[in-house]
Formats: sequence, C-alpha cells, structure tokens
Amino acid sequence: LKQAVRVGYIRINPTEACTLPRIEKAKIEPLDALEIKMLLDVLEDDIFGDLLRVDLFTGMREGEILGLTWDCVDFNRGTISIEKQLSRPRVKGEVFRFTSLKNDKPRIVQPAPFVMQILKRQRSRQAEQKLQVGPLWDDCGFPGLVFTNETGKYLNYTIVLRHLKKALHAAGLP
Repeated sequence: LKQAVRVGYIRINPTEACTLPRIEKAKIEPLDALEIKMLLDVLEDDIFGDLLRVDLFTGMREGEILGLTWDCVDFNRGTISIEKQLSRPRVKGEVFRFTSLKNDKPRIVQPAPFVMQILKRQRSRQAEQKLQVGPLWDDCGFPGLVFTNETGKYLNYTIVLRHLKKALHAAGLP
C-alpha cells in the first residue's frame, strides 16, 4: 500500500490508521545448577543426549547445532566456530539448506573441556556408523555434519525437539 501511495494509485494508505496490539513475549528463565543436573541425568540414555548436552553448554540455536560441521570444531584450540545454520524449509517445495546466522555475526565459543570430549566421542561414533553402513551412508548434500542419524542424514528438528521436551518432562522441568 505504501508503494501504491508513492506511485499515485491511492491518496492515502488506509493501514496507517491501524494500531497493532503489543505482543508480550514470555520471559525465558535459564536452568539453575540443580535443574541442569536433573536434565543431564535424564539425558544419559537418550539417543540425542550428546547433541543436547553440547547445546546446553554452548548456547547454540537449533539451526546452529544441527548445521554444525566438523570443519568448525577445532580440537587443538578447544573451540567451536559458529558461522552457519541448517535452515528448514518454510514453504512447500523448499529444501533444507545452509544459511547465514540469524544476526549475521559468526562467533567462536570455547566450551568446557568435557564438551570437546563429547564431540570427540561423537566423531568416533560417527566413523563407526559410516563403516557399518558402508555405501548406504548418505549425507544428503550436507557433508561433515557433526550430528546425523545412523545413515548420515541431517537430523529432523521436530524429532530432536520432541526428545528435549520428553527429557524435560522426565526431569520434572518446565
């Protein structure tokens, strides 16, 4: 409508008189030490336990952790470079793709040493999975993802979120 006013199709933009309601966002409360311990206990046996532990202690967004690739993990320096995210399709016909970060600002995190140990364990587990499935390993055009399913494909957002919610519920957390 603003464009229609600019080119002279209409005199005024009727939406200018509208007052939109204010949207109140829920306050996010981080977990305290006891709650973190309760969650970690529950994640011990979860198939996405390592992914969720790395996420918990790095603060990565869902697209960042699911799009994390091995070339961004520096075991010598103990750092993780966060420079892209795996974006899910927003409309029918689109496909998953790597995109820039939400704020377009790459960052480097230096997590606790035990997080780097989790990543080393994940790399070795993934190498074993590659050997087991052999030619059936299919990265679906996303080579080097840190967290994949047992055949090399990127993980589904919905399934990971379902596991997180299940773990939070089992731990008695909101």
